[in-house]
Amino acid sequence: MSVKPLSNLATEPEAAAVTVFDVKVPTKSSEGFEAVYQEVIHLDAAPFRARRVAIRLANCLVVVHRVKARLRSRTTVAAGLVGFQVVAPKARGRLNGIAMRPDELVVGAPGSVSEVVVERGYRSVMIMLPPARLLEQLRRRRRVRNFAVPSGMARMRVNVPGNRSLYELCHRLSVVAERRPQLFDERPDLRESAEVEVIEALLEALSTAEAPEPSRSDATRGRYSRIVRLAEKRALADPNQRLYVADLCEAARVSERTLQTAFHAALGISPMSFVKRVRLHQARRALETATRGSTTVTNVALDWGFWHFGEFSTAYRECFGESPSSTLRRKWQH
Repeated sequence: MSVKPLSNLATEPEAAAVTVFDVKVPTKSSEGFEAVYQEVIHLDAAPFRARRVAIRLANCLVVVHRVKARLRSRTTVAAGLVGFQVVAPKARGRLNGIAMRPDELVVGAPGSVSEVVVERGYRSVMIMLPPARLLEQLRRRRRVRNFAVPSGMARMRVNVPGNRSLYELCHRLSVVAERRPQLFDERPDLRESAEVEVIEALLEALSTAEAPEPSRSDATRGRYSRIVRLAEKRALADPNQRLYVADLCEAARVSERTLQTAFHAALGISPMSFVKRVRLHQARRALETATRGSTTVTNVALDWGFWHFGEFSTAYRECFGESPSSTLRRKWQH
């Protein structure tokens, strides 16, 4: 799915400067979030809970994420924006299979795609702005040669104090925004002042940025991540076909042992458990988008390879907090 470009990050007449969105269903993760498109897979049995606080400043967007579940997120940055992400000091997550660190700044070019697997308690900050806005500030500082917007997703090593200051500043901003959101609508000068501080902190962190040297273990983790993507693509190619592990091995061109190792290293679950999770989320999307009288829960379950309807219903309820029939009924009621 493509992401529509943001022509203007300043607060629009009908758009609130502060948006707080509590996400209770993984398939709703992108709802109300125009800056990125996210495909989220819930990886454990604990209830899915996440909160997103988005703050529109004068010419940039600050987004604070808090997650209370293990999940895999595939994120696409909107056209016309460059994104910077920093994680909380104790956050645990992996970007494209490689562990995220408190001394790293992740940079995403417009339209770039990344995969992040996070553990419960994960927190992060994203700063999104038009590339021209950033390059203008670098030019005025005579630092244009020190930074170039990457062609895709890049990791940059920065000093820990600079990264921590950036994270803490955005976290404090989100606390004020949650408590008194009306101030951000009523006072453009507040948004402008906050933006100056955020961009200054971002540029301070970037002043020490260097491309990290990949280690041998990083290369292995990256390979495991690619193996998972190939297997997932195979699982979605024929949704109602019963897959064997051998099918996934052939798709990824690896042995069963390597496949198992890759999935446990990248996602913490077995290949077939992940296939069921992915297809469960696709079934949810089918129920959410069904028109009245166009399908049934039984048909959707069969379309996505679930032949034991009791097990499908139980797994669905554990993952999404309601029965599949409730999802379909609520859709038709609207």
